[in-house]
Amino acid sequence: MTGAKSDTTRPPKLKGFLANGFEINEQNFVAAFSILIIQLKLTAERPRKKHILPQLSKSHAYSFKVSEAVSVMDNLGLKIDLGIIDNVLSFSFGTDLALSLLKKFFAGHLLHDPCSRTEATLHSHSLVQITPKGVAVLHNFCKSVGMKRQDMPEVVRSDFNTMKLFEFDRSSSTRRALYSKYLNHILISEMLGPLPNVWSPEAIPRPTPNLYEKEELEYHLGSDHVMFSGSAAKSAATANQKHAQPVSSPSDSHVQYYESVSGMRLFRDKVFASKGKDLYVEYSFSGKAFVQWLCDCTTLYSASEAVEFGQLMLHYGLIFPVTQFGDAGTFTNHRDAYYTWNELEENLCRWSSATRTSKDLRKSAFVENEDSEPAKNHKKDVFKKLLADPGIRHLFRSHLEKEKCSENINAFLQLKEFQSVKRKLSSLMKHHNKTDDPLKKERLLVAAEKLSSKCLGMASYLCSRYFSPDSTCNLNIDFGLQQEINRVIALNERQFFSRNTAFRWRFCSLPQNTNHA
Repeated sequence: MTGAKSDTTRPPKLKGFLANGFEINEQNFVAAFSILIIQLKLTAERPRKKHILPQLSKSHAYSFKVSEAVSVMDNLGLKIDLGIIDNVLSFSFGTDLALSLLKKFFAGHLLHDPCSRTEATLHSHSLVQITPKGVAVLHNFCKSVGMKRQDMPEVVRSDFNTMKLFEFDRSSSTRRALYSKYLNHILISEMLGPLPNVWSPEAIPRPTPNLYEKEELEYHLGSDHVMFSGSAAKSAATANQKHAQPVSSPSDSHVQYYESVSGMRLFRDKVFASKGKDLYVEYSFSGKAFVQWLCDCTTLYSASEAVEFGQLMLHYGLIFPVTQFGDAGTFTNHRDAYYTWNELEENLCRWSSATRTSKDLRKSAFVENEDSEPAKNHKKDVFKKLLADPGIRHLFRSHLEKEKCSENINAFLQLKEFQSVKRKLSSLMKHHNKTDDPLKKERLLVAAEKLSSKCLGMASYLCSRYFSPDSTCNLNIDFGLQQEINRVIALNERQFFSRNTAFRWRFCSLPQNTNHA
């Protein structure tokens, strides 16, 4: 049984990005979480978890009380000096909404209970700790808003920073994670890791390097003179000492990941009962381990989203069930639901196919997409396909990250989004000017004002992030065009911007007595 899809079935639709009854886009979700952690000023020495016996009270690094966070979330704010403007992001959450959002952070594996890592529910009296995934999200946010390295929070520079996230793009309109068969192909390949990740009592824990220090070392090696402070020479195992290690646990009911490179937990040489006979499977994995890896190591923020990707992989024939658990053809998040991958799929597993490389994947992807296309406008067509397929776009971004120039694809996609918002604003204004209905005119004007504010915020961010002389991002654009941009910025700086100008994005809280589902 391969689980391959038929020609008539379509892949299931992914759900939107919801947060316990209220909808919030991923950008605001990440920003609110990151600003909260920055504002809490977490340190390695935190309040102790109280015990009836004082000597058994424990202190957990980079932890905080939920009640403390709820209080802080009433007024979240971050100011970044970007040279031309001050970028100010601010949020205000009432008590109920703050607690609902903290529960979403908890469900998204950005936070966990350091005393009970299997705890699935967050309470108002809980003590929580930031996870490696949470640190990775925070680190990426700090870089995206232009924060200087020396100003980044202590936890980003700590040995909790060990997670390299697999990042999904989302639709700006539906907030759904974008996917294709090729993206799922890349994803399952990453999940299987470079070598089988099988638990053994003799296994040595994989070193988990501090990604901040690794990035700093690469930065210095790439500069005009080589610097080495010695900090990167610290033992990479320190992070493992700070965290308990469920990864190395023999338990098959709960696995927690602190780094993504090793891949998800696999089982070797298991025998299953199937239709009255014994079925031997060399390598398999549980639905629970699959979902746990996606929740710990990617930018998916709920188990339901992870289950949907399991369903997609079944649909595309990339994985198939070993045991029948629950409804046939339905992916199940359970420790007793076992799956394996389709070995007939070319280049799916790195360690079971000696020929598999990222280069092979890129080549095969482009060949598949180009077989039915004429050769004219080849470069233009290839670039369109690259952006259209989430899988190929993921590989392209990964390549640019290795070459230290990923800001080019980020700037391009953000400019495309800005162009789309600007078109919508123009369309609204045209309808506003044409209509004679006063009520409709007023509604269109309110919508246009909101969109105009968004446009202005995006323009100021793009200008300061990518095009200003003080920007840390150097785009690969024509020198003459860059000079023209600099001239326009200088010409309009006094007229439109000042050092005291602040563009604010607010996410207003609901009334504090509101009940949230």
